[in-house]
Amino acid sequence: MKDLIDTLSPENYTLSAIIAGLLLCQDFSYDQQEILGGWLMLVGQLIETNAGFGSLKNTANEKASELIRRQNEKQPQSQH
Repeated sequence: MKDLIDTLSPENYTLSAIIAGLLLCQDFSYDQQEILGGWLMLVGQLIETNAGFGSLKNTANEKASELIRRQNEKQPQSQH
């Protein structure tokens, strides 16, 4: 799945969502569409929340690593 996402252009990615949405609308009643749409939004929000939290952790780790690197550069090198 990751390879598929990486190879799609933003336009084709959007088009695939439009096509999938239109195809799903044909087979379900309005009530079923509403339930399915709500469920898909919940899944999307979960994925978005997880990605945001992961990104935040990565940024914090990168900043901490950079701070440690800078502190190590400032310390005088011991001579043997």
